[in-house]
Amino acid sequence: MYDLHDIVEMKKQHPCGTNRWQITRMGADIKIEGRSAIVKGVNQLYGAKVNATDLRAGAALILCGLIAEGETQIGEIYHIQRGYVDIDKKITALGGNIQIIED
Repeated sequence: MYDLHDIVEMKKQHPCGTNRWQITRMGADIKIEGRSAIVKGVNQLYGAKVNATDLRAGAALILCGLIAEGETQIGEIYHIQRGYVDIDKKITALGGNIQIIED
């Protein structure tokens, strides 16, 4: 198990090809140094407009959005829908407040 201040080795480049993780828009404190991500714990995450860059990132954004203060809007959800069938219904059944809004 990782501690809040552990250095975690990254196995591949950031999916967006940048050092800007979507979760940092929600207040997460993550800095990239070489092939490592320095992750520091924060007291609160905040709702924001973010994009699911891949399946696992999308799932992480959903979880972060559920605990964030305010509303989180996740774009490019086709990654999530492809890998997690009816995830909105499953999270709602567990008491989460989530909905898919069609454009």
